[in-house]
Amino acid sequence: MKKIKLIAAGIAAALVLNTTVFAGYYKRADIKPFDGSAIVYEPYDEGRADKLITDIRAIIGGEPGKEAELRELLDGLLDEFLSARYSATTAKLISDRYYNSKNLTNYMDAAEAQINIAEKISEVVKDIYSSPYSEILGEAMDVDAYELEEFINDIPSERFYELSRKEEELVTRYGEIYGDSDACAELYIELVALRNEIAKEEGYDNYADFARDEIYMRDYDDDELAAFGDAVAAYLTPLWKAVYNVSYGMEDKYVPKASDAELIAQVGDFMYDINDELGASYSFMIDNNLYDIELREGKDPSSGSYTVTLDEKGVPYLFLSDTKNDVWHVKNFIHESGHFCSLLNMPEMDDKWQSFMSTTSIDTCEIHSQGLEMLTQYYYGRLFGDDAANERFETTASILENVIDGCYFHEWQKRIYKEKNLTVDRANEIASELVEKYYGISDFSKSTAQDMWTSVHHNYVSPMYYVSYAVSAAAALEIYTISCEDYAAAKDKYMRISALGGNVPFREATETAGLPDVLAPETVLDISQEIGKSLGFAYLDVDYDLWYAPYIYATAHIADGRGMSIPDDDTEFMSFAPDASVTRAEFVKLIGKMYDYYKGIDGEYTLSYEDVDPEDESARYIMWAAGAGVIDGYSDKEFGPDDPITREQLAAILYRLYKYEGGSAAADGYDAVSAYSDLTSVSDWAIVPMSWTVREGILNGRENDLLVPHGNTTRAEAVTLAARYIDLAY
Repeated sequence: MKKIKLIAAGIAAALVLNTTVFAGYYKRADIKPFDGSAIVYEPYDEGRADKLITDIRAIIGGEPGKEAELRELLDGLLDEFLSARYSATTAKLISDRYYNSKNLTNYMDAAEAQINIAEKISEVVKDIYSSPYSEILGEAMDVDAYELEEFINDIPSERFYELSRKEEELVTRYGEIYGDSDACAELYIELVALRNEIAKEEGYDNYADFARDEIYMRDYDDDELAAFGDAVAAYLTPLWKAVYNVSYGMEDKYVPKASDAELIAQVGDFMYDINDELGASYSFMIDNNLYDIELREGKDPSSGSYTVTLDEKGVPYLFLSDTKNDVWHVKNFIHESGHFCSLLNMPEMDDKWQSFMSTTSIDTCEIHSQGLEMLTQYYYGRLFGDDAANERFETTASILENVIDGCYFHEWQKRIYKEKNLTVDRANEIASELVEKYYGISDFSKSTAQDMWTSVHHNYVSPMYYVSYAVSAAAALEIYTISCEDYAAAKDKYMRISALGGNVPFREATETAGLPDVLAPETVLDISQEIGKSLGFAYLDVDYDLWYAPYIYATAHIADGRGMSIPDDDTEFMSFAPDASVTRAEFVKLIGKMYDYYKGIDGEYTLSYEDVDPEDESARYIMWAAGAGVIDGYSDKEFGPDDPITREQLAAILYRLYKYEGGSAAADGYDAVSAYSDLTSVSDWAIVPMSWTVREGILNGRENDLLVPHGNTTRAEAVTLAARYIDLAY
């Protein structure tokens, strides 16, 4: 049950809110349209609430028998609180969208009014509870006597509200000095001291423990989190470094979207493909202008991107602080769309008392966003074209880094809030120490550490929040590993968690969706191994120092290994067999998965080849390729799936595929292959395709100026040709 003090403690904790039970995914009964372009800030008139409070006090201090009147007044008082919160929310949103001194002042005034109303409600609620009308209060809140008593006992003191106002002032100042590392560092020391005062006012030794129990309501303890952090440092940090290094070595080929309209349309297609309910929720956001993703200067650089609930209107609003048209603009949009769809469907939105009372689990909310980021990797080919492989590595590195960052900042803040006589120098010393643990970087200067932690607005705006990114990112990575084997199952697990929303604690949410305990060290190890497999790191028969390694990375999303192998020492390992000849079925499966990833296979095809097992995974791609005119069999009935594919057969398939995709694949006979001494051995039907593939840099000759048209192609060569084709075609 959400405590009044948490509602009063500022807008930050409300940026991502709640939902409820799942059964058939989203269950909200009634969503009313609201045009987001009509959002304006209107100052809240505290006199409206004051009048209701005066009337309530008159009833509870007078003659009995006024139950109906009190119910009506309580309902009206809740409306006034929600109105004050809406005013503060819109002021915050407008200030972030159009950052200037006037809008910032409006936000500070609105936040002050919200805290004032919360304090006044706290006092009158305590008075009602002490009056003969206490049962009416419980009925209005729909809680039993025990829950009501607990709620009353948790109502904060006048001192708490005084400190909360000071906290809001300091947080606002951070936005004004953002970018000045030294000034931000000194401000943080002041904030830590103030927040520890808040914690002591509420009976806690330090703010870290207070935040764990009272703000985030986490359903795991510090020991479990410490074990998780140690496992992250041991298993995920080495993987993150490997993924980052590969990504760093890849060429960035991203071409920004021509317009936000194009981005909106494309992401919408993916949302509907994941689930119709998800797509419909996304369409509601677009149709009702409940987003600001416009790339422009003038947004608050310290705000970050977020999705906030507009209480009075019963809908969320998505805001991106981005000002540049780059790949992170796309990914941030996907991230926040995950929040929006879940928040839109929380049934509490249809019940204002439930909205008032519900408890937020930020840990669960962040699965909505990061889980969607990992699921949409399935569509990166259509979203990013020939940059898809690079973006897969970058996104995976980013999510892994979220786990590491979350553990790092959590442990850092936990120690900071427990530190006696904290100084900036000591904060930097602790930060440098933990950088070595979580990032494997020694000799990290204190000034660099300071630049790092002062630039993270969560440390200021929502302290102890960052571990939510860590645990939720671990859940998102688990969903992704499932998607690599069974995409439909992964979508189902994601939608179950999205439908649960933010009310359900993290462990309960992941268990309901059927995920393992992602905080357990053994699960962290499993995640690291499965992610490594999905990116091509796990083949023990691959020499990653050889020429073909980058191509294995670049095609890991479409190229399969050769299964598990057991050498003489009986140690089973994943095999890629780079030097083995690729079969006709394997190559068609490779180019079929490639086309499906980058363009999408549509239509129904029949299998005419009698020597192709319809149950084999390659059958779908052989049917498609034959129906599209990309391949020929030896006859109408025979394909020869297990035969090694020759170089001229391979060239012909790629040539036909390129023409099928609408490419201009003209080649003037012998132009690109005339210098090869074995040209006469090329089959007549293969001369143009081989000339085209050589001219486009897809196929190279072999030593001694030979084309070797009837020679076999190794599996390492096959993924190299696929990667080169991707560069050309997509």
